[in-house]
Amino acid sequence: MSIADRVLGSPWLHHDEPGLTRETLDALFANQIPCIRIKGFATADECRAFVAAMDAIGLNKEYQVASPSVRALPKYIGVPQFEYRKKSKAAYFAEVEPSFADQAKVFAHCGFDPIQRLIDRVHAVVPERPIGLAREPDHGSYYAGIIRETTGGTNLHMDFARFSAPDYAIGTNSAQIATNFYASGTAAGGETTVYNHHFEPTVPAGTYYEISPLDPVRVAASESHTFMPVAGDLVMFNSRNPHRVHFNPNDDGTRRMGIGSFIGRRPDGELVLWS
Repeated sequence: MSIADRVLGSPWLHHDEPGLTRETLDALFANQIPCIRIKGFATADECRAFVAAMDAIGLNKEYQVASPSVRALPKYIGVPQFEYRKKSKAAYFAEVEPSFADQAKVFAHCGFDPIQRLIDRVHAVVPERPIGLAREPDHGSYYAGIIRETTGGTNLHMDFARFSAPDYAIGTNSAQIATNFYASGTAAGGETTVYNHHFEPTVPAGTYYEISPLDPVRVAASESHTFMPVAGDLVMFNSRNPHRVHFNPNDDGTRRMGIGSFIGRRPDGELVLWS
């Protein structure tokens, strides 16, 4: 695959990490800013309770994303739609209900629901836009909220359902952002680097495009922004941009723990969540 991508858009307006408002949300969907940071999304006690719940319930799955930039496979609870990209829709949706049951155990143990809190925060700034779980005709709701540890890092990839799930309802979304709530961070590493490389793959419309891993050469000359995982904060960024999580280089026992979800914007403006 050629790395001479047709990159869309312009340089980011700034490298601040503003809070969530109607204006910043629209700017993020339009890829005009690198990220939004909701400081104090959860309290210190809630963060400790969330990590304890993750350990008590147990992260029972692993992402299959091995590469030189991944020190240990990320472990998680939930069902990522991407992991079912080469399987049937029925196979993915059969895992949604059991995954929500596992998620509910974590939320019950820690005493709060960060996904509902996220929905409430977004709805508060754009009350006129419907927001809720994404739904697939003839199958029902998607799963939202991957509970995970990414201390070992991730490879360079992007997330945009129009490329990776063109035959799903989420493939019709006009824009997509990733959200990550951090219940804990690492003393070194753990930061996420996002590259302003909003490109259009050279494949026919409606064709599947492999979004992971991407060759780092593709983004070597691109504008970038790196943000740190601060316990209690939630960070949002435009996931169509290539991005990667850096691994913790030290064996110091600190871990990068939390929960992530996507928010897609449908052509009619409705906002939908899935993972």
